[in-house]
Amino acid sequence: MGGQGARFLGVKGRKYKLWWSGNNEGIGGFGILVKDEISERAVGVRRSGNRVMMVVMVFGEEVVRVISVYIPQRGRQESEKHQFYDKLACEWDLQNGKEFVLV
Repeated sequence: MGGQGARFLGVKGRKYKLWWSGNNEGIGGFGILVKDEISERAVGVRRSGNRVMMVVMVFGEEVVRVISVYIPQRGRQESEKHQFYDKLACEWDLQNGKEFVLV
């Protein structure tokens, strides 16, 4: 996939890190934007296609998984929707009972 990466954004005094997935043509894509101060707590980023991304962060003893999704819109093929929900279910199943998950 073209156009994947982590970038720092912001204005003077405020910086953010952006993990994103998309393409160079600017069609589709999504991301997770995190304040720079807590971006250092990220221990992993995983992209599952162009619609599901997960960032794992550690705060002391707590593990937080942030799952960002770009849901197929109405009118998209059923096969695309099923594929999306399968990928989301796989990411959700990776968590254990002691982790905090945000979708």
